[in-house]
Amino acid sequence: MCWFRELWALAEEIENEEQVIKYLEKEELARFLQTAKGQGLERDYAIFTTLAYSGLKVGELCAMKWRDLYKLNLGFRKLW
Repeated sequence: MCWFRELWALAEEIENEEQVIKYLEKEELARFLQTAKGQGLERDYAIFTTLAYSGLKVGELCAMKWRDLYKLNLGFRKLW
C-alpha cells in the first residue's frame, strides 16, 4: 500500500471515530477554580472563571479587547 493510501485510510479512521466531549463536573470545576485562586498565578482565577462560565475558547479570550466588552453592552450594574 502506498503512503498516500495509508494516510487517507488514517484520515478516514480519525473522522469516523466517535468524539467524547470532556467536561468537568460541578464539584471538579469548583475545586479547580479554588486551586487556581489559591495556588495559581495572579490572573489565573479570573482567566479560568471567564473561560468556564462564558463559553469562550482560549484564543477568543486572548484576542479580546476592552472595547469588545463595551460593544456587548452587557448592562452591568452595581449590586450594592
